[in-house]
Amino acid sequence: MPDKIEGSMSVEAALELDKTMKLGVGAHSATHPFLTQLPDEALEKELRESKESLEQMFQRPVFAVAYPFGHFDERVIRATKDAGYELAFTTGFARLNGQKETRYSLTRVKVSRSSKYAIVFWGEVSGVYTLFKTTVERIRRPFKRFEDETDPKAAEYPNYLYSNKLE
Repeated sequence: MPDKIEGSMSVEAALELDKTMKLGVGAHSATHPFLTQLPDEALEKELRESKESLEQMFQRPVFAVAYPFGHFDERVIRATKDAGYELAFTTGFARLNGQKETRYSLTRVKVSRSSKYAIVFWGEVSGVYTLFKTTVERIRRPFKRFEDETDPKAAEYPNYLYSNKLE
């Protein structure tokens, strides 16, 4: 595991924070890919390596993972269980796609880089941001067919066209 990944906390800072605060540590995959798009072997490796490296670093079991981008499916859930995780998180109710929330598809509040601003953080944790985003999505849905379908991101990320403009 590298000492520091761009935009992340250093190993030393994480260990110091853990020593003083005793926070829970959860995995997020080894390289932050879309897990649903990986072949089985790569999927297993992403989940296993992330868990093992954190357990080695913090010298205790890691039992939770947050799916990168919140994306998951039944195959990812099966691989998550097989890797030894007891809980898994997605980024919100929209990622459930109508499925029932389980311990391998728990929803959480997404906190992003823009959360450093007090008003944004309040909006995210209070639910106002989700309400706003959902309302805009419902308003835009009838007009979605008129959007530029030549955008290469449109097919790859169905929510890209509107979520990219809101964040």
